[in-house]
Amino acid sequence: RGSWEDGLALCERALAIPHVGPNVRGLIHAQRALLLMRSGNNAEALKEFDRALPMLDSEEPVQIARLHLNRGNVHLQAGDLTRARLDLERCLRFGPTVDGAVLRAKAEHNLGYVHMLAGDLVTALRRMDSARPVLAPLSSVSSAICDQDRAEVMATAGLVSDASQTVQGIVVAFGARRLRQQQAQAELVLARLLMVSGEFKEARKVARRAARRFY
Repeated sequence: RGSWEDGLALCERALAIPHVGPNVRGLIHAQRALLLMRSGNNAEALKEFDRALPMLDSEEPVQIARLHLNRGNVHLQAGDLTRARLDLERCLRFGPTVDGAVLRAKAEHNLGYVHMLAGDLVTALRRMDSARPVLAPLSSVSSAICDQDRAEVMATAGLVSDASQTVQGIVVAFGARRLRQQQAQAELVLARLLMVSGEFKEARKVARRAARRFY
């Protein structure tokens, strides 16, 4: 529906339905956690993930792998690399090789991002490149996200000009699809790259555009 507020309201309605089994309630709490994460409320999102995990059916590994993937992303956003790595590795462990191939690829890609933040750029690129053949064909948006994160690794390695050109194209791609949050995140990355290049005036302009989209 394009609104996390509507999503949370639907989750509350679902939780109010009587006689719902624990696995379904766990899925609802996990969905609520994801929406809270996307709204920027990471602390409440973590609480919801913790509520959801014991309710999920241990015979449904895809559900458990998805929870670890999403909770790992919350830790990643918070800069907690240790907990992020643990959850993403659990996603790889629980995710079945067939039904969970996309989940495993997302975890592999995000582990690459963890390695980038930890300063291991070689491992970061290796993990991202191993995940790309699965993720990039899913959609133009998925391909753009792969390219954006890889561009950040390139920038960290000093290839700022190449990274900036890549991210400029990603900003346009997200904008054309009206994906405003993703567009703002890409603009934030672009602003940082422009600042590193010494283009302070343009960096300020792009950062202000990103701020307007976030709010």
